[in-house]
Amino acid sequence: ENGFLHSKGIMVDGRVSCYGTANMDIRSFELNFEVNAVVYSARTTEKLMEAFENDITKSTLVTRKKYEQREVSVRIKEQFCRLLSPVL
Repeated sequence: ENGFLHSKGIMVDGRVSCYGTANMDIRSFELNFEVNAVVYSARTTEKLMEAFENDITKSTLVTRKKYEQREVSVRIKEQFCRLLSPVL
């Protein structure tokens, strides 16, 4: 409803953060040219935590039940995109 955030992030002990778009798979590392940044800064990590908490207030929890109840048109689009995934 308010966009889609694709980044992945981790914050460790309030001092170190790692954010980016890379998934932990060979496609992300070898083919997709995705990137992550590791930042050693308590101040930056705190700001990233605040941004994350703000994003959560604008997020919708997707439960298994809600996922299974998605519209047929959405399911068809997903299956079509799955066919194209090897070339994306």
